Amino acid sequence: KGFANIVLVVVIVILLGAVGYFVFVKKSEQIPQQPNNQMQQSMPTPTPAPSLTLVTQAPKISELDVLSKLDISLLERLARGVTPDTNGAVGRNKKEYFHVRFQLGLSSIVAYGLIKRDPAIVDRGVMAMEYAFRYQNADGTFHFIIPEDLKSQIPSDPQVVETTQASGVAFFYSDLGRALLLMRESQWFETSKDTTNLRSRVEKLRSGIVYSLTKLAEQAPLLEKADSRDTNRLFFDAAAYYLVGSWLSDQKAVELGLDFLNKALAKQRADGVFIEKGGYDSSYQLVSLGRFFFIYLHLQPQEEHLRVQLWEALSKGLAWESTRVLPTGEISTEGNTRVYPSGEQFLGKEKGLDSKGAIVGFRYYEAMTGDTSYNQLVDKISEYYNK
Repeated sequence: KGFANIVLVVVIVILLGAVGYFVFVKKSEQIPQQPNNQMQQSMPTPTPAPSLTLVTQAPKISELDVLSKLDISLLERLARGVTPDTNGAVGRNKKEYFHVRFQLGLSSIVAYGLIKRDPAIVDRGVMAMEYAFRYQNADGTFHFIIPEDLKSQIPSDPQVVETTQASGVAFFYSDLGRALLLMRESQWFETSKDTTNLRSRVEKLRSGIVYSLTKLAEQAPLLEKADSRDTNRLFFDAAAYYLVGSWLSDQKAVELGLDFLNKALAKQRADGVFIEKGGYDSSYQLVSLGRFFFIYLHLQPQEEHLRVQLWEALSKGLAWESTRVLPTGEISTEGNTRVYPSGEQFLGKEKGLDSKGAIVGFRYYEAMTGDTSYNQLVDKISEYYNK
C-alpha cells in the first residue's frame, strides 16, 4: 500500500507539472544515456522518495520569513563557514586576492545577522562586499590575479580568460543580489538607528554594482555559450541578473535573468533531474536547487504569474534528490557525471559533495510548505555528515 501511494503521488506530480511547466519552458531535452562512473563498485540502494503531501498551491513567502523558521544553529554554521578576515576577504581570497568569485557565501553572513538583528554580524557581510569592489576595474570587470602555484591550471586563451572572469562575477553577483534583497526585506535593517551606517555603506556601493552589472549584461552571450552544458551555472547566471537587477529595478537585467532561468529549466528531465554534462549529478543538483530557491523566494510582483510553474520544477527537483539518499544518510554519487571519487577537480582539489546544500534545501521546503515529509531524511543526512 505504501509503495502504491508513492507511485500515485509521483504520477500526480508529473501530470500537474506537465500542465504548468511547459507554459514557461519551451522545450525539454531528451533523457540521455547515463554513464556509470564507478563500474567496480556495487550499486547502492538509495532511500525511496518520501510519500509527500501534495502541495497543490505554490507557497508565497519571503526568504526572510523562511530563515526565521529555521534552527538558528544551522544559520550560524553556514555563516561561520564563510567568516571574512579583517580585510573582508572570504574563502580563497584570504590567502591573497584571486577574484571576486571567491567572495561567494557572504549572503549567509548577512542572513544570519538579519535574523539575529546583530549589526556586528551584518557588518562582516558588508565588509565582504566592500572588499570585492576595491578590486573593480575601470571597465566594470574585476581584477583577476592568478596565484603562482595555479597559473599552469588556468588557460591563457584571452576568450577563455574573459569567460572565466565573467562566470566568476556571475557567481559573486548571485550571492550579492540575495544579500541585498534580504537587507531590503528586513524592516529592522531598513529602519533601525543601529544600521544607519551599514545602510550608508551599502548605498555607496550602488554605482559600482550598476557598473559591473552593465558589463555582465554585455557578456551574456559568452555565458550562454560557455554554460550550456552546466545547468548549475545557468542558475547562477539567472540569479545574478535577476536578483541584482531586482534590487536595482533594472528591467533589462531582470529579463536577462528570466531568460537564463528559462534555459536552465529547459534542462530539467521529466524525473526532476537538472542535466549536468549529459546526465545526472546528485551534488550539482543541489547547487542548482540552491540558486533556484533564492530566485523563487525573491520573485517580484511582475513575475508572480510564473510562481506555479517554478514551484513545480523546484519541488520535482528536490524530490529526485531525495531518492539519492542512502539509508545511512549519505548522498549517493553512483552514476554522477561530475562529483564522485576521482571525479572532477577544482584548482587541483577533488570536488566534494554539497551536503550543506541538501540540508538547507530540505529545511527550506519544510519551512515554505509546512510539509514535514523530509524531516527523517534530512536528520539522517545531518547525522551522517556532521559526525
